Amino acid sequence: MLKTNQGNLISLNGYLSTSRSPDVALGFAKASKIQATLCSVFYQIECNRQNIKSTIFADITQQVQYAGEQEVLFDIGSTFRIVSINENPATILWTIKLSATDAGAQEAREYIQVNRKSNEETSMTILFGILLAEMGKYDQSRKYFEYLLANPKIEPDIARVYNGIGTAYLHKSELDEAYSNFQRSYTMMMSANPPREKDATRPLSNMGLVLLRQKKYNKALEYLTRALFTRNECYGENHLETAKTLNNLGNAYYQKQDYKLALIYYEKSLAIQRTEFSRDHSDTAKCLNNIALIHWKLHDVGSALKYHAQALDMRRKLLPPEHNELVQSLMNIGSVYRDMNELETALSYLTQAIKMQEKIFGRTDETSGFQTTLISSC
Repeated sequence: MLKTNQGNLISLNGYLSTSRSPDVALGFAKASKIQATLCSVFYQIECNRQNIKSTIFADITQQVQYAGEQEVLFDIGSTFRIVSINENPATILWTIKLSATDAGAQEAREYIQVNRKSNEETSMTILFGILLAEMGKYDQSRKYFEYLLANPKIEPDIARVYNGIGTAYLHKSELDEAYSNFQRSYTMMMSANPPREKDATRPLSNMGLVLLRQKKYNKALEYLTRALFTRNECYGENHLETAKTLNNLGNAYYQKQDYKLALIYYEKSLAIQRTEFSRDHSDTAKCLNNIALIHWKLHDVGSALKYHAQALDMRRKLLPPEHNELVQSLMNIGSVYRDMNELETALSYLTQAIKMQEKIFGRTDETSGFQTTLISSC
């Protein structure tokens, strides 16, 4: 998996202890117990102190017990570019060359700030798991939240953790597991003294999304309407959380084939997002995707392609190169061109989508045929 990311950036979520001495580092790598499914890795890091501004590191040789290790410690959040990954038969190790870099540091800070705006009451501990899911790392997000459950010393908001686990399951279409975790989160929040009605709109909305996937449209509308009422009361009509619920209500009416009403909800959601977000955001791309689908259903293919192109362009800027929401945009654009009888162009988009989906999830019954009209939930 790491080899496919050669040339990309990698960031640490913990401190990194290194050594100036290759012999010391090799000694630690060779001493590692290798399981059948694992291999030892030797990291070779280049760091130019004159060109690096955001990476914090220090030689702590004089502060540690074993001075011979010549230890250098890198701070949490240090970013490196993966220069090369090669197997060394002589040492039976993989050598990964990294170069410390400032690239992406400012973008990462801005991205976190934007997401904090739409998750005002969310701690950084919870936000990290949310961002993993936003990046399409659904299994990693679930495992991270399960780790928080198993480590009570971290003192996370347990109800929010269950909501995060449910979100990871929802993205993987494991609907029963998703609903169970959302329901547990909702019950915990509403059982608090006083009840956490504002927070509880998150799992309540998410239960509505599960019901949508299960085609229980009226029940889904009930949950989402309750969430919208509470968010209007607690956040106000022009808040990003309200925009998410408006988008999801649009999804419900889309599924009920009430396209004109769905469009009203999508456009209200988009107007809030364009006012509140200072830069492109994945939620905005979702809304653009959904508006495009409405225009397609209303046989306005020109508007459909315009909004789909905006969504795809935004997603390519924001998301990793292999992400399910990119698959979604490519599928939907291909479907529009297919209906326009521009079959070569349609096939190009649909083939890109299928190949990307197979890389993400592996070849399944779902990826063997073309999936179309994929709506986006916030």
